[in-house]
Amino acid sequence: MGSDRAYPAHPIVGVSVLVFNDGKILVVRRGRDPRKGRWSLPGGVVELGETVRDAARREIREECHIEIEIERVLDVLDRIFKDPDGRVQYHYVLVVVLARYKSGELRADSDIEATEWADVHDLARYDLPDEQQQLIAHVRAPLYSSEEAKILAQRERTNARRAQRIRLVLERVGQAQSLLDIGCGSGEYLRAAAQHGIPRLVGIDDSPERLQQAQAACPQAELHLARADRLPFADQSFYVVLAAQVLHEIALFGHPSDLEKALSEIRRVLKPEGRLIALDHLDPGPERVRVRLPQRVRAQLDYFTQRYRVRKITFEECPDGTLWLSRRDLQDFVTKIWAFGTAIEDLEMRETHCPFDREQIEALLSKARLTLREWLTFEEISEDLAEHRIELMEGTSWPRKFLLVAQAL
Repeated sequence: MGSDRAYPAHPIVGVSVLVFNDGKILVVRRGRDPRKGRWSLPGGVVELGETVRDAARREIREECHIEIEIERVLDVLDRIFKDPDGRVQYHYVLVVVLARYKSGELRADSDIEATEWADVHDLARYDLPDEQQQLIAHVRAPLYSSEEAKILAQRERTNARRAQRIRLVLERVGQAQSLLDIGCGSGEYLRAAAQHGIPRLVGIDDSPERLQQAQAACPQAELHLARADRLPFADQSFYVVLAAQVLHEIALFGHPSDLEKALSEIRRVLKPEGRLIALDHLDPGPERVRVRLPQRVRAQLDYFTQRYRVRKITFEECPDGTLWLSRRDLQDFVTKIWAFGTAIEDLEMRETHCPFDREQIEALLSKARLTLREWLTFEEISEDLAEHRIELMEGTSWPRKFLLVAQAL
């Protein structure tokens, strides 16, 4: 977008790309007008015969030398710049697309002076255009890419414990007239709720691919591309809000305040007699246990220790080949083996399956003016250990999931 496009006879169509990479956003410092020497989202002009998506990929490749995966169109912005005499010097119509980093080493080229991965919580120092700041504030990249969404759906379909989780939820739904499924994913809970006879079913997710899966699973459900901390519904809309294994994702991958906001939003959309049903991973604590691992699994533990990013994994090896390690480390390891070598491995290595204990959950509920009515723990870790032929030599098994029911105070 250079000076050769000054004083156009008509608006010029361009593309602006919001690229996410592990909690950071791609920004560039422009080397030509408009906004020469200032930071902005990358992008450029759509060429004749080129689609917007192709233009986005080409511009990022030319300017930044990386490859991206396009998620969706976010917005259309008008960028109009006038000269001192009031004449329109530049007029761009920008189609903003959301994308995530795929591959390549970031470096500036073309008419770009510099490129950076900017932390989403430290964007003030880049002085981005107001409309871009507003857009970023209301957008978070989908947690799952297209390929990750497919792998996760396959995992959910083949997980033998899924039926028990659904049964536990439906037992507590009762004869509710409406249900909102937050992070509805592949739609299995919505489908089960439809078979249970709930008249109004609504689901939200921030992944277009996951919403497509939910639509296929439960065609009668009303689905929305939305976030839990900004629910697009009126106050007191639902008898039941379901959050199945989504609270930990909000806590781990969002802004530190997102989970509190999400719980406040849940309370807002619940009817006075309504209830929140949440199911998630349980923190087993730091207590140590002694285990014996088969040779193959021992090699997988070494691999996990190198790849895991949430915290340092430590263990003590005994002369007889057994290992002492914390319940937390063992739980995270054994529940993530399935992801090794898949497209979702990198995401799993940035996530813990030990996010909450009961005290933490009750404190979060209290801040949102929700009170705990039921607390159930289930799914013994011994089942996971047996699946991988891991022997628990010292210490006892523990439940690795919880289910809660909460209501407004």
